[in-house]
Amino acid sequence: MARFSRMIFSLAAIAAAQSSPADSRSLASLDLESLLQVQVVTASKFSESAAHAPAMMSVVTAGEIERFGGLTLREVLSRVAGLNMTTSMITDASILAVRGQHSTGTGVHVLYLINGRPVREVLEGGVMTDLLESFPVEALERIEVVKGPGSVLYGSNAFAGVVNLITKRPDGNSVSVNTLGGEGGAGRAGGTVSAERAGVRVFAAMQSRHDPVWRMGNRARGLLDLTESGPVFETVSRRYGSGTGAFVEAGFRGLTFQSAYSESALPYQAGPISGPGFWRRGFTDLGYSFSPSGRWRSSLNVTHTHTGHDFSQQFPSFTREASETVVEWGNTIEVGDRDRLAFGALVNRMRGSATLIAEGGTSPMASGSRMGAAAYAQWEHAVSRSLSAIAGVQLNKIGNLAVDAVPRVGLVWKPAPRLGLKALYGRAYRAPTINELWLDYPLLQGDPALRPERMATAELAMTYESKHVSMSLSGYQSRMSDVIVQEYVRFPGIYRNLGRASFRGVEWEGKYAWSDRWMAIGSVLYQHASDWNAASSPPWIPPVSVKAGGSYAPSKRFSISVFDAWRAAVTPYRATPNPPAVARHWVDANLRWQIRRELREDIPLSIAVLAHAVNLGGGSIWMPIANGAVNTAPASRGRTVWFGLEFSLNGK
Repeated sequence: MARFSRMIFSLAAIAAAQSSPADSRSLASLDLESLLQVQVVTASKFSESAAHAPAMMSVVTAGEIERFGGLTLREVLSRVAGLNMTTSMITDASILAVRGQHSTGTGVHVLYLINGRPVREVLEGGVMTDLLESFPVEALERIEVVKGPGSVLYGSNAFAGVVNLITKRPDGNSVSVNTLGGEGGAGRAGGTVSAERAGVRVFAAMQSRHDPVWRMGNRARGLLDLTESGPVFETVSRRYGSGTGAFVEAGFRGLTFQSAYSESALPYQAGPISGPGFWRRGFTDLGYSFSPSGRWRSSLNVTHTHTGHDFSQQFPSFTREASETVVEWGNTIEVGDRDRLAFGALVNRMRGSATLIAEGGTSPMASGSRMGAAAYAQWEHAVSRSLSAIAGVQLNKIGNLAVDAVPRVGLVWKPAPRLGLKALYGRAYRAPTINELWLDYPLLQGDPALRPERMATAELAMTYESKHVSMSLSGYQSRMSDVIVQEYVRFPGIYRNLGRASFRGVEWEGKYAWSDRWMAIGSVLYQHASDWNAASSPPWIPPVSVKAGGSYAPSKRFSISVFDAWRAAVTPYRATPNPPAVARHWVDANLRWQIRRELREDIPLSIAVLAHAVNLGGGSIWMPIANGAVNTAPASRGRTVWFGLEFSLNGK
């Protein structure tokens, strides 16, 4: 009975992950426009519909998160068309791959933004485990995902895609608190606060969670242990699957301050070092926006991100610290009725270090710092009412690398009011990381002469939008050169520019909301990757993935949703010491029941009961280890059901 009571009272955390603190409207009253025809800003830095944006984009709104649920950012992004999750079981335990364009053991090819500001990790270049596992989902107004090169506006790491986390803005005064529990000792708690007074705006959100205990017996062997000689992990406990995240934003007129913190503890294994790994990230941005004229908007931002990875709970072990500071001046100008121009300039400083802790004491593994500078411009011209042309370029100078130019061109045509066609071509680059340049480890060495990775992508797409339907069909081909790989021809290994790869595929995405009660979303991705000279690592992303879900809200107080993400088997991982990466379904379900609406007329208190199920089909799921080793890593313990309560109080 005690356990049942704990689970019922914890019915709350899910609620927080799904309900907007600043808006007490029920799910059924969410208008279709907020679910389908949303405005986006990431592709051009101007507000526009996704169909008009000069990029292939997917958008996840707060309404979708409310309907389908999601306890972590990782879970929410797993439903997005063209995105697949994988792992390395080394530095980056949670990796997001866009269109299968992935060739390394970290998420280095995807750039993450918070409200348009970068949150890079610069030592390894793309470690995002803490953000994907712990960023408070309650804070999100929407997520904009650009699939394809984004280096013209966002620089290094905006290689295969850009994920922009856009947070809610203060809307009156409100408070939301929640608690959540589930089987296997799982728990989650969170909350949000929104306030406005005398022109000062404040919004804050937080979450804390620990996952269920996962007993794997003797089936889990690690990265370098490919024999049957014994387990690396017998149990993944709550200590291994816990995390805390928080976000706060304060503003007064044109001045804005925002900060985020995320930390996560997950299993870690690399040769003799195995046990709990701890990831943490601090993000701070101070910005000032002003308008020199009616059509010219300008902003100054100072952004600082600090990341750390701590594996000192075991021996031998190591710790890592890295930071990036960016000072940027950005502008958007509407020139007449036909032209729009986004331009800016920035300087940044990156530094990082890693320390090995072994029998002989501590010794540096990597240490370095470098400066960078960039200038960018992107111009859009309306050739006619239905046809727009785009051209852009970014010039970069990072450390000792030569000046680099990244171009982008495209056409966006609207032959009919609801139909759109896009033809896009762009290039992207990724500068080598501090580790890739200066790592000094007994098994692997950096190379100071490394060149940036480069990719060229051509895309053709058709979009359709109406009040009830949003659809897109796209085809793409990307060619990657100077891929940075770990070469072990001799001992120790070394980072080299040896790889070239080609990616091509077709993607369909659709959303259909034929009333406020019914909504369906789905996508299909077919992609093929080939290594031109067999120098890059084997593919870790399945060639086919199909995603589909439906949501039904028969009344203003009740909704139920189901979502299934199916992915094909990964061929090189059919016979592994760990369970293989076979074809599998990943089914989630979410239920929301609003049991009380108001405490008093002037105190609108909303109480909601929720249930959320992860991996309803049951059975543990193992993913390929994205590092070249033909083995898999634990990804999901099987079916987990969560229950919770949410309390939202809105005032004036």
